[in-house]
Amino acid sequence: LPIREGCAGLLIGKKGEHIRSVEKRFKVNIKVQDDISHSSLEGVAGCQEVVISGLLPEQVQDAARELDIVADTMELASDLAGWAMGKGGKHLKMIKELSG
Repeated sequence: LPIREGCAGLLIGKKGEHIRSVEKRFKVNIKVQDDISHSSLEGVAGCQEVVISGLLPEQVQDAARELDIVADTMELASDLAGWAMGKGGKHLKMIKELSG
């Protein structure tokens, strides 16, 4: 599973909670590769690789779906930052809730 560099922390979660819960729920092993020199992502800038292994292909696919992160950025004029976040961070909290 290719992920953007810097997103590994989102997959792992606080003190490894997220990655452990996915491993337990789907009965898989998950490793975040620090060295991608021998992987299919060798030479791809800004990517890391997550390797998911398990006994059943369905378990691996379900775990990969759970861990698949979409990271996107958007530039805003500085005077729109408050509007984008919402009062008290309301919009950001809503995005977090909707995206899991």
